[in-house]
Amino acid sequence: MALLTTQSVTRTGLNPVNAVAANAGGDTIRISDRTMLYVKNADAASKTVTIDIPGNTSYGAPNPEIPVIVAAGAIALIGPIDSVFLQPGTSPGVANITYSAVTSVTVAAVQL
Repeated sequence: MALLTTQSVTRTGLNPVNAVAANAGGDTIRISDRTMLYVKNADAASKTVTIDIPGNTSYGAPNPEIPVIVAAGAIALIGPIDSVFLQPGTSPGVANITYSAVTSVTVAAVQL
């Protein structure tokens, strides 16, 4: 998994110039209550982006993951990617992201 470089939005705006191809093995993103995941799906098919929530519920079952469907040709902004998604033992604290497929998908970490 590759760590996405976080870009900051300023008053003059942000064009996510550092958007990169989604990694087939998944990506990681630094957690923050102001961090969002930018996803551009330029493919003709929808893609599912999943953000892992580690740990278990109070009943002992694994916490559910959060799947987000990004339609064909669409852009999605997902988040905030906050401490709910913190992977234990990571420094800096990161969240894990996986993709149903990565053809024509670019991603960026954006901080508001």
